[in-house]
Amino acid sequence: MTSDSAADLNDRAIAPVYLVIDNEMVLDGPIRDVWLHILNYPSWQNYAEVRHVSGTPGKEGEVVSLVKAEDGFVFPPYYARTIKLDPPNRVVWKTFIEKGTHEIDRFGIIDFRLHDLGERTRFCSHLYYEFLVPYRDEAELDAFRKQQEENFRVLQTATRPRLRELVSRRAASQGA
Repeated sequence: MTSDSAADLNDRAIAPVYLVIDNEMVLDGPIRDVWLHILNYPSWQNYAEVRHVSGTPGKEGEVVSLVKAEDGFVFPPYYARTIKLDPPNRVVWKTFIEKGTHEIDRFGIIDFRLHDLGERTRFCSHLYYEFLVPYRDEAELDAFRKQQEENFRVLQTATRPRLRELVSRRAASQGA
């Protein structure tokens, strides 16, 4: 979407566009090792900046500021609040942008779950996003949703192999 003048924005309605993305994969490492990588998300997600804002680092309630730098993924700077930690099985974050900093307001829930398979771990990723999209024609909403689906597909295509590699490398180094 392009930036419009205030008058143009007033001529448009705003509607929510929802995105639900579920993904899972089996990783070649025990759950305790995978858990450490999940919590160290900067190691497998491409961030130009990760800055602690408030709360106790690594605990529920922590807020961080994030700037994503993934080729092909377009997203404004945002915040993430840790809302649930259930080691080593689940972490839930709420992501949001500062009100008024972008034409399209948004927030998301990131729910990562790990399932112990012995020396392997099933990693389940559930993303739930709401975008408040200004539009003139309903077709714009569908186009925006499709654009975001592709945006997140690009993100997962880039980040999931990095996570798989980090877990495999740790398992190999511990087996040596």
